[in-house]
Amino acid sequence: GFVDDFTIGRSPSSTKSSHQRLAEDLIMRMSEILTCGATLSIAKFKIAPSVEKFGYKIDKSGIYIPTEILDDLILHVPQSEEELTSRLGRIQYFGELVPDIKNSTKLIRDGMRDTYDQEKLNSLWPHLQSALSNSLVIASFSPTNPTFIG
Repeated sequence: GFVDDFTIGRSPSSTKSSHQRLAEDLIMRMSEILTCGATLSIAKFKIAPSVEKFGYKIDKSGIYIPTEILDDLILHVPQSEEELTSRLGRIQYFGELVPDIKNSTKLIRDGMRDTYDQEKLNSLWPHLQSALSNSLVIASFSPTNPTFIG
């Protein structure tokens, strides 16, 4: 196997001691890996307030789709069948953060089932834009943060 990055984080609801345990567990795993001939680079070590992993942005607010990726996905209507297929695949990847994404993409897939029709896509695309602009932030509960139920 190949491991390039280790990331540990602390949610607002976790304790300092639980974060300490995670760090200690990581150090133990790294020492096991080093005995197998792997190397670590201190130049790549960093402490950061946020990270981007696998297309998601993770910070103290939670896990969410970065604005630049969201804009790239929804601002412009795809101009070809290949571009549409690619875009829908990328949108599905972020599906857990988008309420009702399956119904929104199904509307477009069903509308384009028989033949690709740019005018039809232009009329259907705003439904998907609306769904994606309401994407969620997955966050840990913290009693110190305001809670909204909607």
